[in-house]
Amino acid sequence: MSKTLKNLLLCSAMMALLGTAACSRDIAARGNVPKPDKLAEVQPGSSKEDVIAAIGSPSSVGTFNDKVWYYVGQTTQDFAFFPTEVLDRKVVAITFDADNRVAEVKNLNLDNSQDVQMVSRTTPTVGRDVNLFNQLFSNLGKSPAVPGMGGPSGPTGPGGGGIPGGGF
Repeated sequence: MSKTLKNLLLCSAMMALLGTAACSRDIAARGNVPKPDKLAEVQPGSSKEDVIAAIGSPSSVGTFNDKVWYYVGQTTQDFAFFPTEVLDRKVVAITFDADNRVAEVKNLNLDNSQDVQMVSRTTPTVGRDVNLFNQLFSNLGKSPAVPGMGGPSGPTGPGGGGIPGGGF
């Protein structure tokens, strides 16, 4: 083989190697999932202060019921331009009773999750429906925005420019 062909093959191999290295998988763990030994310290009857001392502050508190605390974490994988894939999800839901004592501790995972379909509707807004044509030609025929800046025969006479007795 000629030296030029060898260099071309070597360069092609290096480019292919760099191209595949750029498409490596990115695995990320996010959230606040308590360790099992710390979670074991949270028993029915524990106070909110005991829960915070054992496993920390919750990721989220119930929207309609502040007696439920959620600790949420998940592991995801990104690969090149493909959509992010959820590998694992863990949710610990701690429910408190009326006396702010732990009533129940639930461990949920990816099998307990449900897909939520997003609604594609838009909320109408009040006001004018302005299109490109309106934006481009809406100021034609209107008076100047700056007071005293009339044309050549403005409010103070010829060439006045807003200053009595002359121009700027």
